[in-house]
Amino acid sequence: MRQRNDETVYLTITSGGQPYNLTGCEVDMVIKSSTTVADSTGTTLSTTTGEIALTNAVGGQATVTVSSAVTATACTNWVMRVDVISGGKRKTAGYGSYTVIAL
Repeated sequence: MRQRNDETVYLTITSGGQPYNLTGCEVDMVIKSSTTVADSTGTTLSTTTGEIALTNAVGGQATVTVSSAVTATACTNWVMRVDVISGGKRKTAGYGSYTVIAL
């Protein structure tokens, strides 16, 4: 990501190597400074709040819109996690590092 830029992230969620059917699911992306801090201290992007759109639910595909407000602060070695909520149950679909390059 680049500081103060609107960014787009394309996701394909799979299970056992096959696309995970996201029909009827909520998808959340949590971005925070460390795995040891509460999710509430970070930023949550979601299908329920409109930052994540299911572009091909059956094919497990979604697009995440990360606004310039989220990328306003340069950071390195932050973390992000993508969760799928289905039937009221949350399951982590992916996680990794999150960096915003200072410009």
